Amino acid sequence: MAEASVAPTRASTSSTPQRTRVLVTGANGFVGAAVVRALAKVGECYDVVAGTRRAPITELPRVPFDLDDLPTVAAALDGVDVVVYLVHGLERPGFGEWERETATSFATLARAAGVAHVVYLGGLPPSLRSSRHPSGRILAPPSPHMEARAATGVALAAAAPSVLELRTGIIIGAGGASFRMLRDVAVRCPVVAPAPWLAAEHQPVAVDDVARAIVDLLAIRVVGPHTLDLAGPTTLPAESLLRMVARMVGGSMSTTRLPIKDHWLPRLGTAVCRTSPAVVRALLGGATGVDYVATGPAFIADWQRTPLEVALADALIAEERLLSSGTAAGEAIAGALIGRLARFL
Repeated sequence: MAEASVAPTRASTSSTPQRTRVLVTGANGFVGAAVVRALAKVGECYDVVAGTRRAPITELPRVPFDLDDLPTVAAALDGVDVVVYLVHGLERPGFGEWERETATSFATLARAAGVAHVVYLGGLPPSLRSSRHPSGRILAPPSPHMEARAATGVALAAAAPSVLELRTGIIIGAGGASFRMLRDVAVRCPVVAPAPWLAAEHQPVAVDDVARAIVDLLAIRVVGPHTLDLAGPTTLPAESLLRMVARMVGGSMSTTRLPIKDHWLPRLGTAVCRTSPAVVRALLGGATGVDYVATGPAFIADWQRTPLEVALADALIAEERLLSSGTAAGEAIAGALIGRLARFL
């Protein structure tokens, strides 16, 4: 995809002769719900519809949108000016091929429907630190998950005259798969062991910041496809992030000398985390010693990004509301026992 620096500003809230019709795909999802909330704050600018397979959890008008049923996609795109594309298929076998094929089909239908602008949420590409490279970073081979994110962006490039891909790393928010795994490991299995992925750097970003960025990008038009990177305000290794979460839930991470191989992570994750096993395998299957930091043109906005500790605290409070008191007590006891045992290994 071509890359260019774009400096978006918040969409104007003044009255306009014609309101923009926006289709939010995946409006029931983690990021989709946050986008819907952000759009509600500038609702006078847009006519927003939720494209979902199931009944929406929002009060927005809903249109059926199922990428396994392309007639519903064509119908949903009728009269739409802008699409927010938030489709993932991590729970599907062969999710990478499914995501690429469905994005290709969607692009064909969107182009035929006359969609003017598409905003897509992708992921930061993996990189390695290098003192010999002018930028200090060199690209690293992607995991199947990140390869699928990049391939989807390529497929969407032909969906509209203007396509913007917003790339982020770990998104912090209650209900998010990556955040939930961080929280569950910190509470249920608070142990770190020698492993390359613990030194990998990340730039976590709050889900509300991602949603506001997407809303700002709805008003931006570019020629062709472009990518923008949205990084969180703090860069830190995975181990530091885990220890921070553990501290915020009132615990600590024990350190053991026993190594944990990278290829063990998906199996260990499915045993510890509440997230769907298929999603855990897809995400942790790429947990290696590579960094996920912004290297492309940066998203520039007129608001400050949420500090990492604030984003984590808000997400942890909201996540606790989703747990029963019995579950919370049980996992706290189990986590304390595992942490104490790990000190002797």
